[in-house]
Amino acid sequence: MARTKTTSYHPAGEDYWEIPDVKYKGDTEIWGVCEKMTPSVDYVHLAEIYNQEKPKGNPHPANSMLNFAIFDAGTRLKSKIAHDEFVGLMRFIQKGLAQFPNTLTMINYCSSSNIDGEKPDRIIHNHGASDEFFYETNLVGEDGEIGKIPDKNNLELLLGNKNIKRINNITNTINRTPMYLGRLNSKPSENEKKVVRFGAGPYRLDLGCHWDPSTWCPAFRVFRID
Repeated sequence: MARTKTTSYHPAGEDYWEIPDVKYKGDTEIWGVCEKMTPSVDYVHLAEIYNQEKPKGNPHPANSMLNFAIFDAGTRLKSKIAHDEFVGLMRFIQKGLAQFPNTLTMINYCSSSNIDGEKPDRIIHNHGASDEFFYETNLVGEDGEIGKIPDKNNLELLLGNKNIKRINNITNTINRTPMYLGRLNSKPSENEKKVVRFGAGPYRLDLGCHWDPSTWCPAFRVFRID
């Protein structure tokens, strides 16, 4: 893992962190995470950045699952790189998470009043892009620390990981706090779309599944290194 300059993936060249052994959707790859985040934008404009930059191989925003896979791989570097470098990486990730970054994951919470009966909610990664993929589930439920929620399988659909011990190890390494899941607590009267965002505070690291898509926030910018 190295913090360096690149001109291969961005015309101007910029500082980034190189994270090896990122496990995402069955592949193990090397990903770069730029020190500069996207501007604060709403979800529509964030998806536009993704659709414009990813086909060129440029840094682009990511969904919640890819973001967390990169966080996971980053924390595993503790015994593999210099201590100061590892501390710098964790501070960089924590600083970004403290800005409550946007992701490219959208939740479609289905109404309780559908004519055809109750339908599942839909977790949509890369929503609005050509490589969009989704999972159907019932995401509605109580907020709380992830170790105390009953529907832990939803964590795998959101993060690619449902191992509570490992997830909290990641968040404790980054933020010294456990992960907390926030979501709609009851079925809405009409279908509602919400964006997934992370957030680092003094008492928890949030996995927020209830954010308004019109809210303006920055996002991590990542790119795959071949």
